[in-house]
Amino acid sequence: MNGFQVFADKYPFMCKYRGAELYPKPLLGKTYPSEILTGRMYLGDQFHAQDYDVLKQLGVTHVLNATDMLPNFFENSPQLDLQYMRVNIADEHHV
Repeated sequence: MNGFQVFADKYPFMCKYRGAELYPKPLLGKTYPSEILTGRMYLGDQFHAQDYDVLKQLGVTHVLNATDMLPNFFENSPQLDLQYMRVNIADEHHV
């Protein structure tokens, strides 16, 4: 199996087919979190945490919110059944 096919099998929402060839979709400003454990754990930022489509496409079920100021965006959402854990940590640049 070639590299593009492996990628397409894993991330079909980021690809589309034109004839027999595979081309990546333009992201149009949308980004996706980094995959830490294959299909199981992702590391994202505040924009990923509030992007319904990204969370749904990746099948996210649990979110660790390690901020002291961002809400749990979909905590009571009937569309996404997410479980949240909050760890209040201030994001400061000084040591």
